[in-house]
Amino acid sequence: GITRAAVVEISIQLGVKVNQVEAPPQALLQAEEVFFTHSGCNIQPVRQVGQQSYACPGEITRKLTSALLSLIAAETAAN
Repeated sequence: GITRAAVVEISIQLGVKVNQVEAPPQALLQAEEVFFTHSGCNIQPVRQVGQQSYACPGEITRKLTSALLSLIAAETAAN
């Protein structure tokens, strides 16, 4: 939850639309980019769901990853 919350906050700061919903896997077929967050891997892009392929990583995923890594570096340097 901590990584997800940070990515949501970063997304809002960057003007990226955030849509958190419980949805069936079929709903991912309409997405332009798909990624998941986890404290062990930060942001992990998804290459494919079923037959649907995605840019991996896509532009938004790259921006969010860069911003998250900068945030992590700043917070760990401060401690």
